[in-house]
Formats: sequence, structure tokens, C-alpha cells
Amino acid sequence: MSFLRRMLAWREANAECRRAARLFAALSAGPLTEVSATLGEPELRHLRHTVFRINALLFLYAKLLRRPHETELGVLLGAITHLLDHAYDHRAGADVASFEEIVMLHRPPDRDQPLQTALATLAARAWRRIAAPALLAPRLHDMLDTQRRSLAQVGPTLDPTPLWELTSDKGFHSLCLYFAAVNERFGAEEAAALRAFGAYLQFMDDLEDLYEDRAEGRQSPVRGVLHGVRQGTVLFRAALRDITAFYRPGRYGVRAFVAWLVLFHLGIMVGALIRELTRRLPPGFQAGLERRQEWLSARVPFFYVAPAGYVPRRL
Repeated sequence: MSFLRRMLAWREANAECRRAARLFAALSAGPLTEVSATLGEPELRHLRHTVFRINALLFLYAKLLRRPHETELGVLLGAITHLLDHAYDHRAGADVASFEEIVMLHRPPDRDQPLQTALATLAARAWRRIAAPALLAPRLHDMLDTQRRSLAQVGPTLDPTPLWELTSDKGFHSLCLYFAAVNERFGAEEAAALRAFGAYLQFMDDLEDLYEDRAEGRQSPVRGVLHGVRQGTVLFRAALRDITAFYRPGRYGVRAFVAWLVLFHLGIMVGALIRELTRRLPPGFQAGLERRQEWLSARVPFFYVAPAGYVPRRL
């Protein structure tokens, strides 16, 4: 890719992140208003991070397929993902099955539950934009089943093998769900090629959430930051091998897709290492690093997707 093409791709990706920021701000001032008041500042930052991450993933997938990308659907799927994860992680004072039924539009929300109300509104908007709802339904069932299994991460210690299988399944089924939401031709052959990529993405999420998971008693496949950096690189190489084998150059825009994955990978790794070096510093110094990160991301919105600096965790 020439220097000019790299610069154009960089500008295009940041322009997409700015579109996502505007739509996320509209959601925050609308259907997310009440639930945002109950989440707290760290959880709100995590929500924003998830929205940008999933929208960017679908933006790159559209580039891979050489098709238009719908930013609003990417933002909606990101917000739904985070709120549903929040319901599973914290139970939200209710049976998690009720949240699944709400996302699938099988039951109305309890109006005195802000989280249920927000999920219902976002899900209704998202389903109207899904390319093939009948194709998506079984993918959603698979993803929700894996989410229920993930509740075992809080409780008796899981052996490394079932813990890794759970991590891999979470990433794989989530990735298939997102891609099937925007590609009506998504099928079993393409899904099989994404197993390693899904496992990699989930492992990267677990690396970023390492200390949050520990504080909340969730078991993680990441044993430590240095282990996460090493293992994440191994998983990244496996994912690239499968991606380039299936999405052949010429038919797909695989070169640009891989280039952005490399940048994403480096951003996560650098962010994790910097956080490890700075997390024991005095609170005032950490607050200054947090302001620097916000300043950088406001000017280069791609860093909301793959932080290249300090990632605050107030635990």
C-alpha cells in the first residue's frame, strides 16, 4: 500500500470514528440517558470503547467485502453488546434470561428497569437494519448460549482447557453474529475461517479487562500482562493465516483489512504494557495520564478503538 493510500485510509478510518462518535452522543442523550446514570464513569468509558471497537470491526469488514458500511448499525450493536455483557456480569438484579428475551424482542421491558428499557429500544432499532433476520437468529442463539456458559467464570476454578474453550467460543460466536448481521451471504464456510480470529479478539478483550476481571472475581485465560502479550501475538499470527487463506486478494480487500488489524494489535499491546507500568503510580499522575489519553483520542478518534496510551482502570 503506497504512502498516499495509507494516508487516505487513515483519514477515512478517523472520519468513520467521528461519525460513530456523533451517533453515540445521540444515543447517550436519548435511549441511554437513564441507564448511563446507573453505570458510573468507568463503565461508561467501557461502553464507549465497546461501541467504537465493534463499529470499527464492521467498518473494516465492509472494506474487506468491498461493500458500504452502515455506521448506525455498528454503533447499535456495540451498545447492545456492552449492556448485555453488563447484565451477565452483574446480573442487574434480575434473571439474565429476561434480558435475552428483550434483545430478541420476545418480551417488553420492565419500564422501571433502565437497563431493560435501553436494551429494548436499541434492539428494536438494530433488528430493523439487519440484512437477513432469519440468518441472524441462530447466530444470536449460539452467542447467548455461550454467554450463559460464561457465568461459570465466576465460581469454582475452571481448568485451563475448558476456560480456553469458553474464551474461544465467546469470541467466535460474537464475531459470527456481527458479520452475519451485515452480510446476508454469511455461511458455515466463512464462519469456519473465523474461529482463530474470534478467539484472538476475545483474548485481546480479556487482556484489556485483566484487572477488572480480577477485582470482580472472574477467571481469565490471561495469566498476566506479559503472558497476554506473548499469547496474543501467537493468536494474532494464527488469525492472520486463516484470514488471508479464506479472503483471497483480488476478490476481497484483504490487504487493507490486515493492515488495520496490525495497527489494532500494536495499539492494544502498547496500551496494556503502559497500563502495567503506570497502574501503581500516584492517583494524581494517573489522572494526568487519563487526561492525556482523552485529549489524544478526541483528536485521533481511532485511539478509542485501539488505545495507544494509558487505559484507565479505577479498581
